[in-house]
Amino acid sequence: MKTRSTERWVAALAVGLGLVGCGEEPTRPFTGPSSARVVFEELGSTDGMVAAAVRLLDPEVVGVQGVVRFDATAARYSGQSLADRAIMLVGESERREGVLRFAAIDPVGLGSLHFVFAPIQAGRDFRLTLEITRAGNGWGLPLRKYLGRFQAAKGTAPVPTDAARLTLADWNRRFESAANDRGLQLLPGQGTLYGDVNLNGAVNLFDVIAILNIAAGAQPLLTDVSRDAVIAGDVAPANAPGLGEFDDPIPPGLDASGNHMIDVFDGIAIGNAAAGVPEPVAGHPVPGRGGVANRAVLSGQILADRTLARDTVYELDGMVIVTNGAVLTVPAGTRIEGNTTTRGALSVRRGSRISVTGTRLEPVIMTCTAATKTPGCWGGLQINGAAPVNHS
Repeated sequence: MKTRSTERWVAALAVGLGLVGCGEEPTRPFTGPSSARVVFEELGSTDGMVAAAVRLLDPEVVGVQGVVRFDATAARYSGQSLADRAIMLVGESERREGVLRFAAIDPVGLGSLHFVFAPIQAGRDFRLTLEITRAGNGWGLPLRKYLGRFQAAKGTAPVPTDAARLTLADWNRRFESAANDRGLQLLPGQGTLYGDVNLNGAVNLFDVIAILNIAAGAQPLLTDVSRDAVIAGDVAPANAPGLGEFDDPIPPGLDASGNHMIDVFDGIAIGNAAAGVPEPVAGHPVPGRGGVANRAVLSGQILADRTLARDTVYELDGMVIVTNGAVLTVPAGTRIEGNTTTRGALSVRRGSRISVTGTRLEPVIMTCTAATKTPGCWGGLQINGAAPVNHS
């Protein structure tokens, strides 16, 4: 019987992963007791190496997220197995403390996930433990029966000999020759799409990989301006029917506890959209992010009240000064760019005001005109108040 994961988005990843085709029947990745749900084993030793093997016995599970812990005084992490079928990103920021955070997706059901270690001292107990914090099926629904903590049992399977510590760049290189050309394409004037984490106008395999990298803790959420995980990547739970419009009471990505979390469920939803399967959020335009066709230049002084328009990009030519008691109103979604050549800047003098109202989906963006944005590429925003200055 076909799994829902095969029907929904195996097409999006089959080229890159070499998985079964949409018309074929997936096989169970592991045979074990029917009552077992998760098998966690310590495998070894092959050429002195030891592996932690995670096996999920139900092909309904297409995505999982969790933590592997080990005694860092007894072993060093060597990497994951290149032979594993799943896309798995591993966060190593706490590796020296014996903590590996991971997120993995396989559209035909997760098989085995291997974490390979090199012993520091022969015969030492690695004290391997596994905690599964999230597991989901091809619908993006949570499978809570797989959650929990597990101690590693002794296994007899061979240790993989092809371990490597794969980064986001490594995964992208593995699939760059088999990119998903069927990914959703950005239409003129449609704006940024939910699911387009890489901001390249398409929802495809590389967006799934980018989200897993963040979910695993391998990359901070807000440090890469070339990706948008906070809005475009935060698509689960869908909280239909709204898409985050100003009157949407429960926007996408807001969970039952009132928090926004990037996790494996976002990856599943983006994978579905990449395969062309209708999703309630992923693949849809983000409200308020339509294309902006107009440009205007601001220069000199602003001497009277003025309200900018959100459908226009404003370029600051040199120092632009708000003065004479004027109020400059900047609505949500407005973009202001300082001319890099003339060091464009905005200065609000004493007695004048600037009113800036941005929202989560429609922030007010102030940056420079340069193609590559860097700190200090424009003159910045200066606000001169009437507070006393401490010269001591």
